[in-house]
Amino acid sequence: MSDPNTPAGTGLTHIDADGRARMVDVSGKAVTTREATARGRITANNRNTLSVYESQGAYQTGVGYSYSGGNLNLITPVLTGDSGSINRITAGGALNLTGTGGPAAAGPAAFGAEIGLTGSSVAISSAVVLPSGIIEQQTVGESRARGLDLEAKAQVTQNLSLIGGYSYMESEVLRGSLYDGSSLKGNEFATAPKHSASLWSYYDVPATDVSVGLGARYVGSYYFDAANSGKSDGTTLFDAAFNYKIAKGTDLAVNLSNLLDEQHVVGSGTANFYNPGREITAKVSYKW
Repeated sequence: MSDPNTPAGTGLTHIDADGRARMVDVSGKAVTTREATARGRITANNRNTLSVYESQGAYQTGVGYSYSGGNLNLITPVLTGDSGSINRITAGGALNLTGTGGPAAAGPAAFGAEIGLTGSSVAISSAVVLPSGIIEQQTVGESRARGLDLEAKAQVTQNLSLIGGYSYMESEVLRGSLYDGSSLKGNEFATAPKHSASLWSYYDVPATDVSVGLGARYVGSYYFDAANSGKSDGTTLFDAAFNYKIAKGTDLAVNLSNLLDEQHVVGSGTANFYNPGREITAKVSYKW
């Protein structure tokens, strides 16, 4: 219910001309098209999701929930993301991205940024800016993933323990296509390895407050893109850990990832992308 003296589309519907609050109609209404509008730009600076749908299906491992119904229209001169950000936008129905007609700056270089647009159909007539140069559009109408996860822990001796895990996933696109209409039916998911595993050993040094650990993690081969045009090699990386109890309630933890400083191709677009090199992190924690 709006004030007849207030032009359509302006003012607040629950405030009258004198600024007093009034009752509004909250009863059932006819279905209307909803639209999200950005006059500047749509961006992300962390891990963000936006989902518009009428119904939500069952959760599928490695895929997430499936959605149906509900169109989403985004009006913005530019869709981008800050460095390292992940922005997932999903519509159960059609997803339409259109420009406002005005220019907008892309902002700082978004190296490593990732934008995902998913819908029963995806139409883009605006600027999507990722300085990495990798922009891939796909429409996956139906997909399937099956797998299992195993984890085990063993106390080998009083001071030595082992922890291991293994994951298997079989993925398949049942219905979907790329932006050029090429069918994705029968393809595997992008960046979804069938096999992955990890094994850690921990040893408590007798008569000390020191413990050390050595671990290995394996990631099987996977396809770089939805078209399954390029594939990675299976890789194994080694990590190490050191823990020291400085005093009661105070601990020092030092972790070393990619112990041997190995490099492997983990993505490919206009250029190859590699895994992070050797990295050392230290943390002091206090509990009271």
